[in-house]
Amino acid sequence: MNFLSWIEIVINGETQILYLTDEEIFSEVGEEKLMIVEKNEMLDHYAIKIFYNILFNKCTHCLSYNFWDTDKLPLELAEKIKKFDTYWGKCLERGYFGRDDYEKVFLCGPIEWKEKFAESLLEHMELGLSNKNFTTEDRLKMILNSDLKEHRARVVKIIFDLYPTRENLKYLINCGPTEFKEEACDVLLSKNKLDIFDLINLLNNCPETKKDTVFRLLAEKKFSEKDIIMISSEKWKQKAEEFLQTKRE
Repeated sequence: MNFLSWIEIVINGETQILYLTDEEIFSEVGEEKLMIVEKNEMLDHYAIKIFYNILFNKCTHCLSYNFWDTDKLPLELAEKIKKFDTYWGKCLERGYFGRDDYEKVFLCGPIEWKEKFAESLLEHMELGLSNKNFTTEDRLKMILNSDLKEHRARVVKIIFDLYPTRENLKYLINCGPTEFKEEACDVLLSKNKLDIFDLINLLNNCPETKKDTVFRLLAEKKFSEKDIIMISSEKWKQKAEEFLQTKRE
């Protein structure tokens, strides 16, 4: 969790506040000094100390978990947060905020901040921005689990258009908005080769309107009695047992 981080340091008897904004990070000096810093750590204390050449100086690390609560910030930072896009808009646009920062906003941030950060996630997904600590899959799950109805609908469309992987579609069927589950089933069945385990998982979680189709595909896979144990519905478990009985006869 990096944002909002700052350092308090005493210089010539006066306490100064040091932090990084777009101006420092994307300056020629910043790009040279911070080239050793990971992208999603660009706003943390380590990056601040490298930029200001105070790596080994005595100082105090400060962090606001709820940066939108400007009454609790130093006045200088409070004024900049009120003009967030001016001072950190480029960092947000280019994916410099970490996964923890987004989780914090979605968990307890005001609606206007949730919408701002959700918008950036959607843009990142459309552009294919990702890193080892905050993948495209992390981003889509974060929005699907939010209470932002419009953004949830948009992320579903992005999944269908750009990232229709087996895991993404299964997650959408298991945890996504109800109104998109039927289409997710259709996309999953048309674009992925599914084994017995995948089909049983789909049978357990897909909408009722799709269960007949899934069961027919499962029957083609020649499942066995041991596979039936994984079927959660008594109705479909019975159908599977009756199907096997018919095959034996």
